[in-house]
Amino acid sequence: MASKKIQLPVLNNSTGRSSINFDDLLSGKSVSTNSTDIVFNNKKIHDKESISYSEIATHLECSYRHLLKYIQKIELDGPTEHTEFGQVIHKILEVYIKEKVMLPVDEARVQLTEAFSKLKNHTSLQEKDWHDAIEPILKDTVEFLDREFPGWVFVDSEAELYEPIEGSEKKFKGYIDAIIKTPKKKGQGWNYFILDWKGQRLSAPILTPNGWTTMGALKVGDEITSSDGGICRVKGIFPLGTRDVYRVTFRDGSFVDCTDDHLWKVSNASNTTKILTTKELIDKPQYKFLQVLSNPVRFSNKQSLLIDPYLLGILLGDGCLRSGVRFSTSDKEIVDSISNLIPETVQIKKVGKSKYDYQLSVDGKGIDPHINRNPILNSLREFGLFGKLSQEKFIPDSYLFGDVNQRLSLIQGLLDTDGWVQKGYAKFSTTSVKLADGMKHLVGSLGGVAFISTRKKKRNPTEHVEYIVTVRLPHGLSPFRLTRKLNLLNPTPCQKLQRSISKIEKIDQDEMQCISVDSPDHLYVTNDFILTHNTTSWGWKFDKKTDFKKTVQLAFYKIFWSKKNNIPLKDIKTAFVLLKRTAKKDRCELVPVSVGEKTIEKAMETLYVFLGSLKQNLTKKNRDACEYCVYHKTPHCQ
Repeated sequence: MASKKIQLPVLNNSTGRSSINFDDLLSGKSVSTNSTDIVFNNKKIHDKESISYSEIATHLECSYRHLLKYIQKIELDGPTEHTEFGQVIHKILEVYIKEKVMLPVDEARVQLTEAFSKLKNHTSLQEKDWHDAIEPILKDTVEFLDREFPGWVFVDSEAELYEPIEGSEKKFKGYIDAIIKTPKKKGQGWNYFILDWKGQRLSAPILTPNGWTTMGALKVGDEITSSDGGICRVKGIFPLGTRDVYRVTFRDGSFVDCTDDHLWKVSNASNTTKILTTKELIDKPQYKFLQVLSNPVRFSNKQSLLIDPYLLGILLGDGCLRSGVRFSTSDKEIVDSISNLIPETVQIKKVGKSKYDYQLSVDGKGIDPHINRNPILNSLREFGLFGKLSQEKFIPDSYLFGDVNQRLSLIQGLLDTDGWVQKGYAKFSTTSVKLADGMKHLVGSLGGVAFISTRKKKRNPTEHVEYIVTVRLPHGLSPFRLTRKLNLLNPTPCQKLQRSISKIEKIDQDEMQCISVDSPDHLYVTNDFILTHNTTSWGWKFDKKTDFKKTVQLAFYKIFWSKKNNIPLKDIKTAFVLLKRTAKKDRCELVPVSVGEKTIEKAMETLYVFLGSLKQNLTKKNRDACEYCVYHKTPHCQ
């Protein structure tokens, strides 16, 4: 008997007809394999009445992973910050969209607090962080819908689908984030819109002339820092949706999280330069050297600093900030330098009979004793530095973003006190991790390279971690002012300053974004002053429209919601809505996705292949999907 072709369950309201033999798919005959696949019959059966898009998507990646998670019910991937954020924002938006008005701020905060308290995995984020991230999105949502969908009417939110699948005992189960409708032209019925909220976490730091911002906050035309320390402008922004995240780690401990197609300007030991993607870097490990800034970063405004940066460096290096303002040194050269940097009302005095301890104080004659009259002490209080222990010291932000001379002077003050020369390189020691990070920031901003290492340092009766910062500055920028230390530096020009890639690994999945800039070399500055390149991607919108594993979700929603409500497919449109946590404005972005007859047919083919695999208990172990999988190299999957 000839096999009957099962008609697509919802194409009866369109002109489309399928040529696919769904009986064959249900029998498991068309389950294709790759050379890397291992196909076998599993013993356990799928005992649930329904299936979801998440199941199908997992099956598309690796049906063995699906077996472990959905049939054997082995859960290894718990909740993350991203899933928690999604849970909260979806719950609150459900109310907002339904009411079509903004809830009072106080009421919204109550709901946010309640949602936050129910989260199973409290990350490092505090409740205030959630309020700060979510409230602006909520405030923009209704305005966004009014702008994109004039005259929109609420239809449903968190709309449940529990629909039978023709030819199978299974049902399709899912929840549609939001459904709205708008009137057609000339009043001839309605257009329906299925919307899926997508949270966007774009926290990668980007350097601008005014300091650091985040990738998610950038807009076309914004000024950011170029490879020569100057200014370039953002000419294109390309959100990429949920992508695999690769961490490129450098020998100095810094790293950048990016996609596999992100571009890098790299060179090998022979100084041959190429532009390679992250994926290509994995295959060509000899291209591991990354250039650094060709010139120091030039921030927009010269900082008006309360304390001379060289003096602050002395106080942070060998100063005592707990009782008055004191410092220690055996170098008269440092004492003489400080005498020219302090206000007229401040004097340098020896502390008791000590040879090396000095105090910066004022003469009390004719001055009101009730007034704190030491301007240096006043400034330290303002910075929050007064009273800090050695391991608590830090560099105030205003000094991190000063002009070139100010930043260099601060480095020199730190190294003239707690620095030394080893093998021709300047080294700095501190028990404060914040101060070590601040030194690394200063060095990187000047186009240098800094490496932080640690060692244990015993101070009776306790033990502290000592942070050693190795400093390499560009030729022409001296790390010391102190003559005796300058003379110990290697007088020969240092080797070419560059960063070396030590490791590339896939670590996570997240909402990603790339940008293009108008600088001639297409480079811009990201975290730790790392130079990175434009993207090769056409962007998130293109990606969402062409990547079937992403569009199939909306295809299923369209198919089964159409069937449930007897609404023609041609009257239903689909879209993702990006919810951008870190953007300063325009926190909602519409990304229309076309789901036509070809996409629907392909989605149904995928569905029936999946059902056929379940029916036959067929499981494929896709080796190409192992790299990012929670079960990989566990007892569950060797």
